[in-house]
This record gives sequence, structure tokens and C-alpha cells, in this order.
Amino acid sequence: MRIQPVFLQNSYQTKGKITKNNTPNQMQDFKLAEISNAFYYPVNFTSRKKRTHETTIPKLAERSGNFILSKISDIPCPACGKLLISPKEYEKFCKELAKVPPDEYLEFLGNYTKYMRPVEEQVYHELCNFSSSLGNTEGAKDIRTLVVMLRDEKLPVLQEIQLKLINKMKALAHTLPEDEKNILLAKVDSLKSIIKNKKTMAPFRRKIMLDEISQIEIKNPHKYKKLQAIAKKFPTSTDMSVAWFVKYSGKNKNGVDWDSYTIATRLLSYSNTDHFIPYSEDNKRNDIGNYLPMHEACNVEKSNYNPNYWLSRKPERVQYLQTFFDYCNMLIKTRRVNKKKYRKYVAYATENIAEATKGQVILNNNQTPETNPFMQ
Repeated sequence: MRIQPVFLQNSYQTKGKITKNNTPNQMQDFKLAEISNAFYYPVNFTSRKKRTHETTIPKLAERSGNFILSKISDIPCPACGKLLISPKEYEKFCKELAKVPPDEYLEFLGNYTKYMRPVEEQVYHELCNFSSSLGNTEGAKDIRTLVVMLRDEKLPVLQEIQLKLINKMKALAHTLPEDEKNILLAKVDSLKSIIKNKKTMAPFRRKIMLDEISQIEIKNPHKYKKLQAIAKKFPTSTDMSVAWFVKYSGKNKNGVDWDSYTIATRLLSYSNTDHFIPYSEDNKRNDIGNYLPMHEACNVEKSNYNPNYWLSRKPERVQYLQTFFDYCNMLIKTRRVNKKKYRKYVAYATENIAEATKGQVILNNNQTPETNPFMQ
């Protein structure tokens, strides 16, 4: 039976009947129960003179930004397993970084490595090692300088990965009917030419490329899905270090070089809230049981992938999810969060995950997952 959490129901009770004719004195007869759901917020009452049936009762609206767990630092990210830093702490970090000389950024960042996602932590250690190998070379500790110097080493690796995926698309095109094959080959040849001639991280943003690929009419659903899967494997700075180096050694979307301060801030990713089941897939799942806090960059990487595909890409994510919920229970037991409220969240969210994965991933409150088909 589905666990129906209280915070999804109206959290107020009344005595008597509320009408538009209620006076302020009569309003005292109506007992409003405590609104204990921190994931929702009550719209402020209007002025006393303008109270009506609609404005008297607090209206509860969904607001993922009020998801308190995303505002607490040191929570393990369900997507990558590394610790999260809250937006407030991230803002404090940025202010402190602004006071530090650029050639001391790496040393300052050393205090925050526990919050770096695996990709960014790998980038950070590569920058430190490369800086040490240069010794006292002038500017050798400036992050922008180091990233630019490493570009020539990283770019060929990235291009090789891109071209292999392009060739897979080309091979798939030859299995399609003549008209579909010609359209896909034209797109593939265009992308291949840009990769070889323009030394950029990618000739396209992956999302834009996926949109373009989606517009190619392939009648066979299996082959269409296969093409989409290939396109999703193109590397980005959120999931591959070589792509990270190439991106930040170039220019931003405004055609301006990335500066050292911005690059340094991108080595950390603050916590925000994501839909486990993508909102685009089911807009009725905009309830708090479908929310997970994760790194902003992990959220971007997750995109609108369905749960099974997202988990299958990195099987260890099932354990990361379990660790996250174990941590929630630790917060409940130590009373760092509202015990009743978060216990309901854990129960509803874990059930939501089981339902979304059709029972393949079962998470317990204080135990390891019972099943993990992606580890097999």
C-alpha cells in the first residue's frame, strides 16, 4: 500500500463553516493546526479588511527551494557520493575566494576538496601536480594559465572520444533505409568536420545536439533509441576531466576567456534540488517525495534521464542513494531535523524510487539495498 504522507494533504483543520461573511472575531473560532511541512510555504495573509474565503486559509504551494536538506552542508550527494555544500556556504566560499590573490587559489581550494565532485577533484589534483612540476615559473600557480597550458595535452584525447562516437553514429546510419541514412550521414559528416577543424571542447552543446538528433525521423524505434543512447555518451565538463580542461581553457558563451576566479568557483558545485523522476516525463510528480538534493553539476548531468537509465550509467549510484537516506536517518536521530517530517520524507521518497524503478531498487532506512540489478 502506498504510504500517503501527511505533508501532501491539507495540514489545517477548522471548526464550523468558513464563509465570506466571517468577521475577525469569528475567525478565532477556527483552529488552524500547525503547518509542519517545511517543504511547502504558506502564502501570506492579505490585509485584515480584504480577507475572504480564499485568503483566510493558508494556501500551500510546492516549492523545491524550501527543501531544507539542500540547505545543509555535508550531506552525501545521491548522484556522486561526495559531500554537498549548501548555497549559503558556497556564497561564503566565493566571497572569501575574492579576497585571495589568484596565485593562491589552488592553496585556498585545498580546504574544500571534500566538497568537489569526482571530476572536479581529479581536475584539482592534476592542476596541483602540474603546478608543482613547473616549479617557480612565473604565473605557474594561476589556474587560468595552468588550464590553458594543459589544453594541448587534453584536446586530442577528447577529440578521439568524440570521433569514436561519431563513427558509431555513421555505422548506425548504414543500417537505416536510404532516405534516413542520407539525412543522418549528412549530420554526422558535418559534426565530424567541425570536430577536426575547430579545436573546441565540442562543436555543439550536447543538449542542442540531442535536440537536433531527435528531429531526424527514424521509423524503427529500436534504432532511434540506439542513436539517442550514442548521442548521450558525448563527453561534457560535468562528467569527464578532459572535457573540463578543454572547456575552461577556451571562451564562455559570450566569447570571453574564462578567468581564474570563475574557473576556481566552478571546481565547487553547490547543492540544489532535483526531480528523481524528471518533471518533463511526468509533470504530476512534482511532489516532495520525488525530490533529491544533489550537486548543481550533478543535476545538470542527470538532465531529464529516466531513473533506470540514470542508475544504469553508474551502478554505484544505488549505494549513494542508500547512503543519502542513511544520513537522513542520522539527522533525524540526532534531532538536527524535524523527526516526524523527515521520517515521512524518507519513507515516501524511498517508496517513490522503488516504484520508479519497478521494484528493481529497494532502499531501506538503515540497511544496504536489498536488490541492485545494475551491479550484476
